[in-house]
Amino acid sequence: MSSRSPLRINHAKLRDAHGLLSRQAVYFPCTAVCRTCGKGFELTPERQRYLLEVRRNPVKSLLNHVVCLRCLPALREKARLHALSVRAHQRLEACIAAEREAPDDPKAMLAVVEAHLALLELVPRETSFERLVARTRRAAKHDASRGEPPYWEGRVHQLAGHVGAAYAAFERALEPGRKMPSAWARDARRRLEALATPPESSTETRFDEGSEPDEPASSSREG
Repeated sequence: MSSRSPLRINHAKLRDAHGLLSRQAVYFPCTAVCRTCGKGFELTPERQRYLLEVRRNPVKSLLNHVVCLRCLPALREKARLHALSVRAHQRLEACIAAEREAPDDPKAMLAVVEAHLALLELVPRETSFERLVARTRRAAKHDASRGEPPYWEGRVHQLAGHVGAAYAAFERALEPGRKMPSAWARDARRRLEALATPPESSTETRFDEGSEPDEPASSSREG
């Protein structure tokens, strides 16, 4: 059966408060206007039944509140990214709350950095990278044998575009004697290869090792 062939309407599944389809026994192809691009397109009986009986959209929204097949992938991707960003923001808030409960726990500090970077990768925005770097360095003071603090410092610098500082931080994370989960060690090596820029060739602003930068006068809230 063609997707344009008429399909019988199951009125029991419709949300048809205005009775727009009450006298209609089957779905016929009709013209609708895409709410995204504003162009007219043919709405097949198969898609009408899916929207009205499966998704349970109101009948009155059928002709001017639907999306054409060309715009649908972009709309789904936008919805997917929005859902991911909401979850990432919730995770960041949870990590910030956990850090407040244990302000001297290096794992809590690095969890905030990790969650913040995950959110920034989904939703780029102005933020204080200096504060994130300061967190990684406070965590490093608790155990200099761990590779996680310089690894996350490298991730912060890389996202901020500080190539040389990122390169140096990843090198510190991989120094002999430092302990770090194997997956992060592999990722640090991969990022070093991708950067492929020795630190002395970089001209961007760097933060002196072992120092914590002053808090900026104004920055995005990040806990």
